Amino acid sequence: MPDSPSDLSLERPFPVPPGDDRPRILFVIDHLGTGGIQEFILNYCRRVPQHRVIVLSLFANDLYSDALRGAGAEVVRLTDRPYGYGAVLDPRQLFAFRAFFRSGGAGFDQIHIKMFAGFLYASLLGLYRDRRVSAGVDATSRQLPVPLRVLLFLFARFYRRFYVPSWLRDDFRYLGLKPEAYRPQNYFVTMRRSDTPHPFTARYNLLTIGRCIGQKGHLDAIRFFQRLRPALGGDAALWVVGDGPHMPALRAEVSRLSLEDAVHFTGTVGNLDDYMIACDAVLKMAHGEGHNSILREAVLLGKPVLSTLETASCHRLAEDALIVPIDRAASDGAVARAAAALTGASPDSSRRLREQAGRLWCDEAVVASYLAP
Repeated sequence: MPDSPSDLSLERPFPVPPGDDRPRILFVIDHLGTGGIQEFILNYCRRVPQHRVIVLSLFANDLYSDALRGAGAEVVRLTDRPYGYGAVLDPRQLFAFRAFFRSGGAGFDQIHIKMFAGFLYASLLGLYRDRRVSAGVDATSRQLPVPLRVLLFLFARFYRRFYVPSWLRDDFRYLGLKPEAYRPQNYFVTMRRSDTPHPFTARYNLLTIGRCIGQKGHLDAIRFFQRLRPALGGDAALWVVGDGPHMPALRAEVSRLSLEDAVHFTGTVGNLDDYMIACDAVLKMAHGEGHNSILREAVLLGKPVLSTLETASCHRLAEDALIVPIDRAASDGAVARAAAALTGASPDSSRRLREQAGRLWCDEAVVASYLAP
């Protein structure tokens, strides 16, 4: 791709309303299904009204387009194909991506590439030469399949801005990022609200949230819950919120452990707020994943978060009593700590969590990092 934005296009495909001189920001995302990055973009639209946001979704999966439009964004779907490895590697997708940028790429002041299909296409087309373009990574290195690590190694160093969470900077030192290109990836926090909380029936209701893939640790969560439930008097339920290819294995494990009456699969939900407001705790056992968006949101709600300690940031949160440390082996000590956190929860303990989390996580640093040149 050319170095100058003016070489990308001779037209602007998104007409600018009269008098709207706001910078035009393009987010390129693989899909608008459930996920923390989708939440990030939605919150960006809400928190940075001084930008006009356009979202390019490469594939058809969609839970967020209505919310994004409601927050003032324009949403474009590149194709009607569902997200998947075969679709990502189909050359027709790359050609459609190229056609989009050739027809309208000049109309944007900044372009942020999110997720890996977008990174692949942008890198193959040389978009990293464009000073407006940034990319980044949101997972730990060991969470990524080897082909994605190779892809990052080959291209990340060429981007003029590359976002990596500060607590993962050492994890991705092998990328060879230039110091002037590194940007700390900070995150907005969604403040969950609901007028229609989910009508749970068990005394204690735990959520494990994320796409049903091995990395999200739902299988470990089910096994931990099987040990925890008796410590809660048997009156407890685990809700698996998400969908994906690992679902049959999860259902099989629930059957093997005879937990059909206590473990519930919601699939992907559009009303996550209703579940989070009403739940008693969040159980996070994702492999290699630090304090993700769901963890932050739960703590800001004053909910106990039972979490494995995957990164140094998780250890710090446990030391500050913001999360309850557990382990994958469901040891006696971990089960006892988790049970105590749930049975001992009170309005005062919830208030302390909310206040401490509110001081730790705020939006100012996020806005600053994206408004910087």
